[in-house]
Amino acid sequence: MKRVTLATLIAALFVFAGCASHQPAALSSSITASSITPAKGREQAGIDLRSGLTQFLEAGTRGVYAPGVPDHDDRFTNVPRKRLPCGCTTPNAHLWVGYAKAYNQEVIKEIRNRKSN
Repeated sequence: MKRVTLATLIAALFVFAGCASHQPAALSSSITASSITPAKGREQAGIDLRSGLTQFLEAGTRGVYAPGVPDHDDRFTNVPRKRLPCGCTTPNAHLWVGYAKAYNQEVIKEIRNRKSN
């Protein structure tokens, strides 16, 4: 009986750990769902790239990843990453995925342009 209870406890820990919430402290609580859009992601990417900041954004609901970034492309492996609010219990986490994907696509275009010149 103790083995079943211990196994159940371990399984529950894995389930809850995989669905944890992450909210960076730097993000304001005044951010609304209407401001978490792909257009805003593209806009912020342009601002960051013009200021010399090259990074990918990570987001997700049941797992964290860099949306839109190819997994096995050597050009992107050493680019720093910044994590956005994520996790299945984080409000609007799905919106952050769209924001991150649009942002990352702009960064990818810039990196490809640099490599081709």
